[in-house]
This record gives sequence, C-alpha cells and structure tokens, in this order.
Amino acid sequence: MKIIFAILLILFATHNAHAENIDPSANIKSVKLSNGLKVYLAPSEKATTTQLKFVIDAGTYMEEKGKAGAAHLLEHFLFKDAKLDKSMTYLEAIKENGGDGNAYVNSTETSFYATIPPTQIDWMIETFGNVLLDKTFDAKSVEETKGPVFLERGKPGPQDYARYYLEKLWPKIAKKADFWESEFGISYDSDSEADRIETFALQASDVQAFYEKYYHAGNLTVFVSGKMEESKVVSKLEAVFGKTPARPFNGWVEKEPKVRVGSYHFSISTTGSPRLAVGTKVGSISIEEDVAANVYLNDLAHRLMKKIRNEKNETYTATPSTFLGKGYGYLSVSMESSPDSYDENVNIVREIVDNETRKGSISREEFDAAIKLYRSKFDLTDYDSDSMMQLALAKREVEKRYPNPQNDVTYFKAFDSLSYEDYLKHLKAMFRNDMTYEWLSEPPLVFRYEYAALWVLSLTFWMIAARSILARRFDHSKLRWVRKLRFGVRALERACSA
Repeated sequence: MKIIFAILLILFATHNAHAENIDPSANIKSVKLSNGLKVYLAPSEKATTTQLKFVIDAGTYMEEKGKAGAAHLLEHFLFKDAKLDKSMTYLEAIKENGGDGNAYVNSTETSFYATIPPTQIDWMIETFGNVLLDKTFDAKSVEETKGPVFLERGKPGPQDYARYYLEKLWPKIAKKADFWESEFGISYDSDSEADRIETFALQASDVQAFYEKYYHAGNLTVFVSGKMEESKVVSKLEAVFGKTPARPFNGWVEKEPKVRVGSYHFSISTTGSPRLAVGTKVGSISIEEDVAANVYLNDLAHRLMKKIRNEKNETYTATPSTFLGKGYGYLSVSMESSPDSYDENVNIVREIVDNETRKGSISREEFDAAIKLYRSKFDLTDYDSDSMMQLALAKREVEKRYPNPQNDVTYFKAFDSLSYEDYLKHLKAMFRNDMTYEWLSEPPLVFRYEYAALWVLSLTFWMIAARSILARRFDHSKLRWVRKLRFGVRALERACSA
C-alpha cells in the first residue's frame, strides 16, 4: 500500500510539474495568404464553439481632419446590405444561424467578430466576406445609417457645439499637452467629442474613401479559435478573401516616440472617489522586462488589496494599470482611496514601489509568491474558443510590440524563464528615479465642490471685467442736442396748429 501511495505521489508531482510548464499558446500558428492577408489559428479540441475575428488596422486616429466619425459610421454601414431583407442586418443573420456577433472601433482598429457552432464556419467566413468585400456606397444608405449611430452615441447638444468651436478657436500654443505628447512627442488628431458633430456632415464619398484606403487584404488580420479543421479554414479563407488583389499599403504608421527623461506628475481635484496611479514611464523595454513588470504589478495590487482594502477598508479595488506602445508607455498600480486617508495611501504606495523596485528589497520568498500568483493566469486557461482567441490576440500584440523576438519568445516563455536575479534587474532598470509616473485624482482641499466654485468665480470675474470694458458710463451731456431738437419740434407743431 505504501509503495502504491508513493507511486501516486510521484505521478501527481510529475503531472503538476508538467502542467506548470505548458505554454497555452504553443499550438497557435500564423499563415499569410499571397495577397497579404494574415491568419492566426488557435485550435483547441476541448472547445465546443468557434470564434472568428476580422481586424482592420483602421480606427479613429486614421480619420481625416474634419471627418471624425468616418470609422464608426463605416462599421455600422457594413453590417447592412442591399442583399438582405430590409428588416435584417448581418447581426440578425448570425443570430438566426446559431451564433452571436458584433463589431467595435477603437483608436487604431475596427474589429468584426462572432462566436458560432463549428458546423457554421464556412457560412461565417462567407458572411464576413459579404460584410467586408466589394461594397458600394450611396447617399441614401449612408444617411440612413447615421440614425443608429446617433442613437448609440447621442446627438450633439448646444454645449457640444460650444466646446467644439471654442476648441478650434483656442490657440494651439495655449493648449495643454496630454501625457503622450508631453512625454513621448506623440499626438493624434482624434477627438471623440467631434465624432457626433462631424458625423452629421459626412458624405457617402467620405465613407467610401476611408473604406477604399484601409479595407483591403494587406491591412486585414483574421483570427480563428476553438474547434476547427485548420487546413479547411485556411482553404475557405483563401477562396473567399484570396480573390481580392494584393496592393501596397501606405496608410497610418505608428510614430516613433521621443522619450522625455524626467518625472511625470499629474493631479486634478475630483468630486467623486479619489484615485491614484503610481509607477514608472518606460521608453524602450523588452518582452522580458514587460513580463517582469506585469508579474510585479499583479503581486503589488494583490498585496494592496489585503493591506488597504481588507485591513483598513479604504479602497474598493487595486489593479495593475499599464499601457504600452512599441515598448514605451507607462506601468503602474491604480486604486481608489477614501478622502481622509488619501495622502497617507499615496505615500504608502510610493514607499513600497521605491523600496521594492529601485532599492531591490524584494526577497526570494516574495519573488516566489509573485511567480506562483501570476502562473495561475496561465494555469486557468480552459482552452475554450474565447480563451484561445485572447491568446491569439496576445501573440499578435507581442509581434507588433516586439517585432524581432529571439527564438519566437511568447509571454509564457518569458515568464517561465524569469529568474529572481533578472526580476530585480529588470525592475530596477524600468522603475528609475528620473522616470517616475503619478496620476492623482485628489479630494478637494477645502470642500466638495471647490473646483466648481472656482470655475464660477473665474467666470464671474471675466464677466465683470468684460462689462467694465464694454459697458462704460455714457456722458449724458452729449444728449443736450437731442433735448434741443425735441423742444424745437414741439414748438414747430404748436405754430402749425395755430
């Protein structure tokens, strides 16, 4: 009995050790069709559904000046087709074939996606072909599409127009640079507030121009995940999308950052829940450093939840808050704070980050705990179509962010090879004293609505100043000739009546 028990322990330990070193993204493959269309395949025998996602590298940043809203209007337009019944769009067609789908637009991408039974893969590829390929644009259809867009985002009100035109009149030199412009020299001509106003004026030709510039095979990536026969999927994509001709693409390209060395500190007063984000700016990091930062911030957020929320009841949640372009951006931990303890909590987070990253106070035991906590993210992969889709999207993100990874490095491989010594080294390199990052939404200094009160006082001051300049006292002595004229007219009237 003891021997059997020992064998079971060995087998169990071997199984766990093996499971801990499985890369969930190991089976993800990518192929490129002859016309430039790229395909990511993330198959899983454990999945019961299939997901498809068609991503066009075209979002709000690519819209021409004065034509904001073109990307979003086009996304709505494509789901409607003259070949469908008037009561239908492709969204309803997908639902009636046992699936579920939608689309969205962000700053750099437009994505169309659906989850379907595996038996409907061919039909779904053909449907997305109808959605994306060989579209024609007429004025009536484009105008009709604006209705659902305004119902989704709301029609612009007087305050929107006032802000819109004041923004245009305001001198560019007087405008405060945002984080990306001040720290990396990158600015984008994109204004979400302008979408609703400029969408009104968009013509069918504007939407068509955006479509023709960006909607082609060389600017399209297809993701397929879950249950599938890979060769059949590729063949079907080739049959539907391979017929579109290859053509060079000279569209939007991400700008190279010009990193400003120096701390970044932004603070604003809020009438809502105060928040804080403390971390570091980064100018150029590797995938290994990226992973080390995520392991650390995930563990730090977990510890802050225990210390600030559970012990002190002074926050709702603490989470990693990061954004990276091609290896540049910011890495931080973010949390709410009760107003009374805001300054104390900011100092607590500052001190922890400083001691653990810049001074290297993390022990090996603390490193092991952070690794164990982060590994669960990989171990929890259930290999359904949704989790496999997320892995495929992450693989593409790694290739975009780190164009030349050695030995086909994935997030898992970088994580699995992370040593204690490298962990400390990477954190120290990223969390530099001259690259600190803080974003603080602070409680008011005096009372809840002090910011609004200051705004009202400022407006009152300028109204009084304008009144003193424009509404000067009138010199009534200037009116004497009017009085004389008035009396003269009366005298003339009396003489005539006599």
